[in-house]
Amino acid sequence: MKSIISMKKHISLILTGLFIAVMVNAQNPETLTNSSVIKMSKANLSDELITDMIQNSPVKFDLSESALKSLAGQGVSATVIQSMKSAGAVKKQAAEKPALSIEKEITAASNDKEVIEPVASYIPSVAKETVSVDALNYVAPLTELIKFNEEKFNGLETTIVEWDKQVRGYVADVNKVKGQMLQVENELRQKKNADTKAFNADIESLKGKLEAYRKNYKQSKDIMLKEGDNIVKKIEAISSGVTRDISKAYSDAGQQVVSANSDPASGEKAVTLNYTVREINDNAVGYIVFLTEMLAWYQNEISELNTVINDWNPRVTETIKEDARLKSQLNPLEQKIKDLSSNAKQNKSEISTLRKQVSEIEKSRKKLADKMKDDAKELASYLKQMSQKNQDAVEERFTDIIENITYSFQEKLSL
Repeated sequence: MKSIISMKKHISLILTGLFIAVMVNAQNPETLTNSSVIKMSKANLSDELITDMIQNSPVKFDLSESALKSLAGQGVSATVIQSMKSAGAVKKQAAEKPALSIEKEITAASNDKEVIEPVASYIPSVAKETVSVDALNYVAPLTELIKFNEEKFNGLETTIVEWDKQVRGYVADVNKVKGQMLQVENELRQKKNADTKAFNADIESLKGKLEAYRKNYKQSKDIMLKEGDNIVKKIEAISSGVTRDISKAYSDAGQQVVSANSDPASGEKAVTLNYTVREINDNAVGYIVFLTEMLAWYQNEISELNTVINDWNPRVTETIKEDARLKSQLNPLEQKIKDLSSNAKQNKSEISTLRKQVSEIEKSRKKLADKMKDDAKELASYLKQMSQKNQDAVEERFTDIIENITYSFQEKLSL
């Protein structure tokens, strides 16, 4: 009985090998179709083997909704269908762009855990519009905070451009070695499946070559993973620096607000600032794309500062207008006192009444000046709260970014 079972298994392996050989000869370099995949699936070939053949063969799949339902109905696994979709997406991308180099073609053969990265390097954000903001009197220091966040935005984007280029280089190296490994695996598979004989010298030589490529592949991924660790350490340093810089920038702005001229009699003094609203691109290489989230944060903070400026400007304007109104009442009274002073004794009573009116108006103006100082202190206090909120938010976001980048490198490199 055991011998019969063993014989059946042996026959099954032979038939499977013969089927693979037929498929390889029939479809390579010819094109794999939905029918080809269904035949392989019904022949009980493993998902791994079918997927590998899809990745290493030209394809012409029908990926319409009805075709996909038919594939599933014919017993094709979800894993294989996803591989067909990936291969179809790569072919579509190739058709829309100039012919790819062998390295880029190899990149397209990466497995599911190694994301096919876009060919182009990161494209920096582009300007959508220029916004002009006027900050009045003690509100003016907030324009320095807008400049601060613009500088942080530009500095981080420069870093993203640099790291994107580096990581893409590592991805290209990994995929190049993987492509070499896949080519040898495919060649070796064809030779093994060509007959039932023991492995010959050619096969043994290819096995040695494959072992070397697999070692290089592992080393390439180790190098890339190490670079990922270095990037994470640099981001940790950036995070600490940004938190510290926010504390200083907002503290300095608060001090400038308090020390600004808060006398409404001095009138309106506007500081005008033009800043750029940008359309942030998220086409950075997948391993570090999470950093673009901080670009969005800086831009959102700039927008929030603009809102704060526009909220506080009316307070300044209202106080200055009220002081100007009181001053307009004061001027004729002072002039009348001056005129009556030429005969002070005769006009003593009237002068006394006028001086009381002047005194009341001056008290009101003094209250306005005090109110303006209190408003400045209130704004400085608000900036202090804003500073702490921003420090907490930045720390939280960088922690999240670091977690995602760490996971990305480890998961995509299957380590």
